[in-house]
Amino acid sequence: MIYEIKSKGDEKILNKIKYNDIKYYENIYDENILLRSEYCDKEKLKELFEEKHKLDYVFDNNYLNYYTKARDSIFKKDKKGSKQFHNRAGDKILETLKLLDLDKELIKKHKDYFYFSSVADGPGSWVEVILKLVKNPVLGFGMTLLTKDIKGKSTLNWYPWLKKDKRFFIDYGKTGSGNIYLMSNIIQFHNNIKEKTNNIMLNLSISDGGIEVTKPINGVHYDTIQELLNNRLKLSEFFIGLLNLKENGILISKIYDCFSDLMASILYIASIVFDKVYIVKPTTSRIVNSEKYLVCLNYHQNINIIKIIAEIIKNSNKNNIPQFIVNPSIIKKDKTFMKSIIDFNNDYITKQINALNKVNIKTYELINNDKKI
Repeated sequence: MIYEIKSKGDEKILNKIKYNDIKYYENIYDENILLRSEYCDKEKLKELFEEKHKLDYVFDNNYLNYYTKARDSIFKKDKKGSKQFHNRAGDKILETLKLLDLDKELIKKHKDYFYFSSVADGPGSWVEVILKLVKNPVLGFGMTLLTKDIKGKSTLNWYPWLKKDKRFFIDYGKTGSGNIYLMSNIIQFHNNIKEKTNNIMLNLSISDGGIEVTKPINGVHYDTIQELLNNRLKLSEFFIGLLNLKENGILISKIYDCFSDLMASILYIASIVFDKVYIVKPTTSRIVNSEKYLVCLNYHQNINIIKIIAEIIKNSNKNNIPQFIVNPSIIKKDKTFMKSIIDFNNDYITKQINALNKVNIKTYELINNDKKI
């Protein structure tokens, strides 16, 4: 599935944005924030959330195996691992590239270095794909969260073979944590890219971060607000792309739903600073989930929006999440953009409802059959 996002916006709109106009949420643990969305059919969204909440009972009672069995029996292709990469994430990004013919662009021989960054992609499945596709010379830059186990030892953040590959420069930022919420880490990453590319900057920026919501928080299920929980991360990934891409560069980022004002802002800004913007759902990504890929082609930098987002990131924390970048009142005036995002959201919501309904029916059928035995 490929959806194109268009707008009539221009740089004049971005240049008028002021940081003092930005508002923040103190609490994002509320699905009603999304149920008020102006970027989709509210009744369809409510139906989707109801379908998702049918799984609350399943997970509360440790019936995950029934759900997995039901899902895999209906969507058989989804349960297969990757035959050519270390995991299925590689298959997803490769299919996304192929759907837009970007793989052909990457396999071209380059006289100059091909520079790319990979953010929140540990252990490096997307990097593996890029290094296999792009002909030398190539140099990648990676930053991912350095996590530790209960004993304080670092867990697998990049593949061991990737750590030894001279074509990939690993950076954990000024704090040594790889945390892209921190501006000091982002700036060090940026400075290293500038230095090692001789100010040429990046051909490609990719990011694959995600915060899972598989377990209830304080007894409450938040599968419906996965987008809100990931928005701060998605903003940092988007910013790193805008900061480091060269003219006509490409940005690819995993995203989730697009019902919030912040995601609408990101898409709207992307439609102005890039020539083409697509949202892609590859067949290798399960239709029951909200995972998608934002693909932006031919970048043109806007200094003001970079300054604004930098201030937002500096002032954000878990209790201070930005509501938007571009005021929703401005976005709603752009009928071209509104049609693009509403058509995309409504179509995907319908497909996801149908898929979840099939899995839910099968899941409860398996549970009830076992109870009868």
